[in-house]
Amino acid sequence: NNQWIPPSPGQSRSPCPAFNVLANHGIFPRDGNTPLTNELVTSKFEEVLGFDPVFIQKILGLAVQRGIPQNFTLADLNLHNAIEHDASLFRSDVNSVLSCPLICVYA
Repeated sequence: NNQWIPPSPGQSRSPCPAFNVLANHGIFPRDGNTPLTNELVTSKFEEVLGFDPVFIQKILGLAVQRGIPQNFTLADLNLHNAIEHDASLFRSDVNSVLSCPLICVYA
């Protein structure tokens, strides 16, 4: 069942809407706290969102070079300038005084 369910208290979400959509639909673990492997991310981004797996592997490789763990949780993606960046039209920068902690973990 891939029904959309919003995050519950204690569940994490990332600054990346695509990761959040996949978690909210149960394609990735809904809790957001279970580490994701590169293989799972690559296969689901290709299968569900139609991304080229070579492109996803390059993005994941760059993320690891910038400090994201090889197996990562959604909260790990909040590392500044890895996946999280200052170019969002919808969210404050994670390092900003205006940044809302609800972006990462729902309490």
